Amino acid sequence: MPSLREVHSIKMPEYSGISFVSKILAFLDPQNYCVLDQQLARLANMPGAKALGHLVRGSQIRITKKNQSVYDLWRQECQEISNKYFRGKFRVVDIERGFFSMVQNEKLSLAQKIYSNA
Repeated sequence: MPSLREVHSIKMPEYSGISFVSKILAFLDPQNYCVLDQQLARLANMPGAKALGHLVRGSQIRITKKNQSVYDLWRQECQEISNKYFRGKFRVVDIERGFFSMVQNEKLSLAQKIYSNA
């Protein structure tokens, strides 16, 4: 599997941010990869507390060495949530989709609490 930075190195304009590139990786390997976009970045309610608290954001989430590291930690957190609470039954992308659904359905506060306590 390529990394975010390796896909980004193709130098196609659509592959410039983590949001789009992480969707490609999640499509290719949903067991181990998930999406990270501006909606999910909102889960970080306390800077530095969990992986997403270290994300460097702007108008888009750029692919940098630091953000690559944060993305890898975010994937790991999703895997740990699946293992700890669901005995590994769910893929990394399934855990991320659960958080995304909560954010989209205006349950951000609850999603933040679950994420920070997981």
